[in-house]
Amino acid sequence: MVTYLIPCNDFNNDLIKTVDSISLEHMVEEILIINDSSHKIEPKISSMLLSYSKVKVIKNISKKGIVGALNTGIKNIKTEFFARIDSGDIVIGERIKKQYEYLQLNPEVDLVCSSMLRSDAGTIIPKVSYVNNLISPFSRVPHPTWFCKTKLFSSLYSETCLRCEDYEILLRVNPRIGVIYEPFVIYDVESNLDRKKEFISVLHKVRLFFSKTDYSFVGFLVSLSYLVLRCLRITFSRKK
Repeated sequence: MVTYLIPCNDFNNDLIKTVDSISLEHMVEEILIINDSSHKIEPKISSMLLSYSKVKVIKNISKKGIVGALNTGIKNIKTEFFARIDSGDIVIGERIKKQYEYLQLNPEVDLVCSSMLRSDAGTIIPKVSYVNNLISPFSRVPHPTWFCKTKLFSSLYSETCLRCEDYEILLRVNPRIGVIYEPFVIYDVESNLDRKKEFISVLHKVRLFFSKTDYSFVGFLVSLSYLVLRCLRITFSRKK
């Protein structure tokens, strides 16, 4: 019924923790791990993965990066729905059951996300807003919590948008997004922490958004100023 998709470059104990947290979810048919041409796989890790009956590993012949790994995974999903999760993140609660029930109660919705707990304390709360019927670049739709209709991603991720691939596909397919504010994922901050990459990613989102609209260059500068101020506020608040 549901496939978990995990793009992975490093096969280590973080991956095992993630798989262990989702292996007992009854509605999960398959845990699809995409090995992006990693050769750093310890025998004990391989052995542990084989102990999970739902795990399937597909290896890219050559390294394709996160976007290529995601596309390889999507091409091999056979279930009606799939859920994203990253290696190192931990699933908590009845995630799949509750997200599946949400889509059943709201059939017009294509993708449902949830809040996340940060591994260093704090909560990431989704925020979905639209401008001229397009999802705003300042929306917050945490990809490790996505539960989606597989057909929504039939056009695959764009391999030319490597800094903001998740936002690009949301902008392009324009799905109806639902939100559950209960946290279903503990986000591994250490594995994902990079302030510079985060800033560049949002900058690319702003550029993509304006490429799809008729807004003026002045509007772009206003949004860019807002982005800089927001990043500075986040940076200083985390230093306290």
